[in-house]
Order: sequence, then C-alpha cells, then structure tokens
Amino acid sequence: MMSMNVNSLSSVYSIKEEKKKDSFTQAKAVGAGLLASQTVGMAAMPINMPLMGRMAKISSASDADAYRTALKAMIDGSALKNTGLTLIDLSKDKSVAKEFDRILKNSNAFQKFMIKLTNPIYQATKGENAAYAPILNNVFVDIEKMGASVFHELGHALNYNTSKFWKTLQLSRMPVQSLLIPALILTAILKKPKKDGEQPQGFLDKTTTFIKNNVGKLSGLAMLPLFAEEIKATLNGQKYAKKLLSPDLYKKVTKSNIYGAITYGVVLAITAFGAWVGNKIADKIREKAETKQA
Repeated sequence: MMSMNVNSLSSVYSIKEEKKKDSFTQAKAVGAGLLASQTVGMAAMPINMPLMGRMAKISSASDADAYRTALKAMIDGSALKNTGLTLIDLSKDKSVAKEFDRILKNSNAFQKFMIKLTNPIYQATKGENAAYAPILNNVFVDIEKMGASVFHELGHALNYNTSKFWKTLQLSRMPVQSLLIPALILTAILKKPKKDGEQPQGFLDKTTTFIKNNVGKLSGLAMLPLFAEEIKATLNGQKYAKKLLSPDLYKKVTKSNIYGAITYGVVLAITAFGAWVGNKIADKIREKAETKQA
C-alpha cells in the first residue's frame, strides 16, 4: 500500500513538473514571438526614412509659392471647398511645432522615441513628412520642404470627404493596425503547431489552425485595403497636379508619389514578414523544448 502511495505521489509530482515546463515554454515562445514580430514591424520606419529623405529633396523652397497657388486652386476647384478642410503650412505656422516641443518636454525617453519615430504630424513639423488628419480634417505640411507631397494628402482629404467607401477604408487604419493584425499574430503565436498527420477538430480549432498556417499572408491581406486607399489618394492628387502645375513641377510630384507608394509597399511587406517571423520563432522555441524533453 505504501509503495503504491509513493508511486502515485511521484506520478502526480511528475505531471505537475511537466505542466510547469510546458507553461514556461509556452510563455517563452509567446513572449519571444510577439517581441520578434513587433521588432520586425517597427523596422518599416527606419527602412522608409531614406525614401522619405528623397521625397524631401524633391521639394525646394523656390517652388513653394507655385505649390501654394496650385494647392489653393485644387481646394477651391474641387469638392474640398465646402468641407471645412484646413491646410496648415508649417513653414509659416509654428504653433504645432511649439505644441510638440511642450509634449516632448513632458515625455520620458521612450515616449519621445516613439513620437519621433511614428508620429507623422511631428515629422511634418520637421519637414520630413506630410500628413492628413481625418478627424481634424487638417493637412499638416511644411510646403517649403515637402510641397510635392501635399497633393497626395489632399487626395486623402478627397477620399474622406467625398466617398463613404474610401472614408471607411481610411478610418479602418487604426483598427486594422492596432487590433486586427495584432489579434491574428497573437492567435498564431498562442496556437501550438499540429504534429505530423494531426488534423484540426471543430470550427475553433480549424479556424485558429488556418490563421496559424497563414498568418503572414493574412496580415498582408489585412493591409491591402489601406494600401488601396493610399494609391487612390495618390491618383486623386495626381489628377489635380497635372492640371494646375507646370510640367516640371508635375514631374516632381509624380516622382515624390512614386517614392511614397514604395513606402506603403514596404509597410505592407514588413507587416506580413513580421507576423510570419514571430510565428516561426515561437514554434522553434517549442520544438527545441520538446527535443530536450524527448
């Protein structure tokens, strides 16, 4: 009787230890997978910075007045005229830059890093980007440094103010990037891979297995509507730039928009790749743990 009790206790202890190891491995796999996915995803911004730099070089202060005249004509001669749109020329209006100075002064080091890396309006105050804020219905740009980029931003404003379809795609940016794609990645990383010959059972298992096996593709597909809205904004802007600018300045706008389109493609590709990498790293950690236990 005593021997059986000892054996039973030993068995229970062994099961508990295995569960602890499995839980630790799962936590390690999930943590490493999420970190890898996030790290790869953040690489899009530094990768795109040289392209943004080239876009800035296309514009020059000597062209600014011609851009200002054409941009005013685009707003007055399009459906944007009565929408309440405001074009904020940051080369003249320094209030936005001063507000960011105040925000940065009261931010910690990480917050400062994230604002400088990811906030397009802050970047616009530095002449490194141009941005349309749909909720405010404002375009932020330093026309002397990024004048060639503004037609694209006004194209976003046309999407937002004149089409329910394109407005919906534009407003889906935050939910897609902040909720849908992270949910896909988390689902894939949490899901343990099926063993050879093992088939998923039931709707939930089949769904999560499908997400796991295709998380990179699904993340890329989730970004396609956002990419399409960016291209539509470019086409909107190109249409007016061709009408209102000299051939030389129109070429500059076209060149700037080509660089811009490449940056959107980079974000899409990096997002998909990051999801795939995170999933693979999580599975690799689980695989190593299983090999050690075997």
